Amino acid sequence: MTVKRRSGEETRAAILAATRRMFAEKGFDRATIRAIAAEAGCDPALVMRYFGSKRKLFFEAVDSPFESFPDAPTGSAGQLPEIAANLLEHWHRDKTFFGLLRAAASDEEAAALMREFFELRVRDHQPRVTGLPPDQAVCFGAMVVGVAFGREITRLPPLADMTSEDLGAMIGKVFCACNPPQED
Repeated sequence: MTVKRRSGEETRAAILAATRRMFAEKGFDRATIRAIAAEAGCDPALVMRYFGSKRKLFFEAVDSPFESFPDAPTGSAGQLPEIAANLLEHWHRDKTFFGLLRAAASDEEAAALMREFFELRVRDHQPRVTGLPPDQAVCFGAMVVGVAFGREITRLPPLADMTSEDLGAMIGKVFCACNPPQED
């Protein structure tokens, strides 16, 4: 029997796929390098070789949808429902992010990692994507994350049964009602 060897890129991809599954299923705090390596079919030393630490592995594995959103015209609050719906649908399909979100609620190290992820991969994109001033863009993002938490983690009715589009429309209405456009 011959064993097919994987290329470095295939091994790296297998590790990232295993990481996404483990973080989504077990959470950031309970997913171990050893378990991720076993899931990927490689030695834990390879995980460390490719990524260096669990923190760096997280940054590679978790997708920040804000990074790929197009720019919005300033003051384009009409697009907020679509942005919220897109974020909610992304997280509904890819639950990797929730592994850290769950852990951040009770673990300071995970909370610090969440803040670092926000600073490095989200904050600068929020005003660009939403067209809102930075403080309002952060508030909008927090609102969407809170709804996603209620829908995906605590499964609050009726959030758990609503579509991403319906939730996005609701978030957009609430946010716009609380933050009417400023007149010059």
